Amino acid sequence: MTSRRNFLAGAAVAMAGTRCIGSAAPIRAITRGPRFHWFGYYDKLQFDPGSRYALGCGATIEHRLNNENDMLRIGMVDTKDDDRWIELGDTRAWSWHQTCMLQWLPGSREEIIWNDRQDGHFVSHIMTFGRASVGLWRQQSMR
Repeated sequence: MTSRRNFLAGAAVAMAGTRCIGSAAPIRAITRGPRFHWFGYYDKLQFDPGSRYALGCGATIEHRLNNENDMLRIGMVDTKDDDRWIELGDTRAWSWHQTCMLQWLPGSREEIIWNDRQDGHFVSHIMTFGRASVGLWRQQSMR
């Protein structure tokens, strides 16, 4: 069994070769107000496969729990076009913790999915991103 002293000595040696992430990777904000922007859950795909577009959500409320009347805007940031916010839609089925499960569909270069509530039913929206021009979309709703 490894002693605490040997474990800490080994950890110190391992850490000696690391460096601060801030100096290794540029960090910058890609959204601006007036909404409060964030991306939801840890296991969802925020960036498209080419890393140009970053999905996000924007809320107008802060410091309270949301309710069924609070709308969350869905959009994405074009990181190659001056971090332009592109509106995609909205949802009324979200939480601060998991948002609306917004993500790029796994394995897809063009499809985005998120949850919503319409006419008292929970639905999922799938949008297909048009390669020729941002804003060409096909939308499906599934119950």
